[in-house]
Amino acid sequence: MNQSIESLPNDADRLKELVIRLQDKCTRLETELSTEQTKTKHQSDYINQLIEAIALAMQRIQLLYRIEKQAKDIDADQRMFLRQTRSIPILNNLRKWLDKHLPVVVKQSALSKAMYYMDKQWDKLTVYTTDGRLTIDNNHCENVIRPFVIGRKNHLFSDTVSGAKASNNLYSLIETAKANDLEPYRYLKMVFTALPKTTSVEQIEALLPFKPEIKLDEAA
Repeated sequence: MNQSIESLPNDADRLKELVIRLQDKCTRLETELSTEQTKTKHQSDYINQLIEAIALAMQRIQLLYRIEKQAKDIDADQRMFLRQTRSIPILNNLRKWLDKHLPVVVKQSALSKAMYYMDKQWDKLTVYTTDGRLTIDNNHCENVIRPFVIGRKNHLFSDTVSGAKASNNLYSLIETAKANDLEPYRYLKMVFTALPKTTSVEQIEALLPFKPEIKLDEAA
């Protein structure tokens, strides 16, 4: 009996110590939970701001393409004037948007890679505003080379590197002739007829499809 009574203070002390530990653990858990909730809220706020920023950038890009749609049927000088007066202010706002969000975007994310690419290629992106003959993107070129990309396995049958290069040179001539409103068969017939008669580099260069003096024989 005496031993049981004497053991009570020790048991009470251990119980008190256990309660204190539990209280400390609960406090730490509450702190961690509060920190996690704050972190989650900040992440949520960041994501919402990011979505709004992306939407704003996409709206500006869409406006640029709408302007290009309006400029489709006017001449190069008028197209450049339209770009100078309407497209450049939009591009300036887009540049400010990029400068604002680039330093805070999450590194190595898909969005950051796209934004850094835009930053590095900015001069190439905006050069179309300086010449009405240029296009806003290279979609036309990609469409032109698509048949060759689809048929790229044909290049496996080139016996030599020089043969593959010859094929590519021929493809380039054909597509450049098309781009300059020359019928490919008639153009190539003219080139292969005139080429053996050339005696200088200047005469050879005069046969290039983008030369304004190129005239195709209507009877060809």
